[in-house]
Amino acid sequence: MNILVLCTRSPARSILLEFPLNAHGARHWWAYFVRSQPGGWVHPHAMLLLCRQNHDGGELSSKIWNEFAKPDAPVMDLMITICGAAATQTCPIWSGAPIRAHCGINDPAAAPQTNSGSAVQSVSDLLSRRTLDFMEIPLQTMQAIDLKYAVAKIGTIP
Repeated sequence: MNILVLCTRSPARSILLEFPLNAHGARHWWAYFVRSQPGGWVHPHAMLLLCRQNHDGGELSSKIWNEFAKPDAPVMDLMITICGAAATQTCPIWSGAPIRAHCGINDPAAAPQTNSGSAVQSVSDLLSRRTLDFMEIPLQTMQAIDLKYAVAKIGTIP
């Protein structure tokens, strides 16, 4: 299963989700993380957190979603928006007509500089919990509407 995770411009949310989702789901899915308006940088506290968790941040970069609308792009099965702005944007057409679901997450990059590190840690913790719950979904046997509902429900986990 291929999963496309969309955000508008946050330099932290998609990166903080990329590693746990792909690390935990390697046998079941591959997730791609894109932004509609990439800034070309990764939030410094997100990078520090990933390094502390022994993730190699060398390949981290802002990916623009248009790369996944090209004819030779992987076919997506599921598309998850992680910010309200991405959920309301008109998206490119992706092959495979992926199921769409929204799992809103506050942007830690919007936190005041003095709270930036704790905001990144909080979002990382939330994403880890949601990833573990996502792993419990029987992806291969669910109907599309049930999968959309299950992913949306996970998106409400505090």
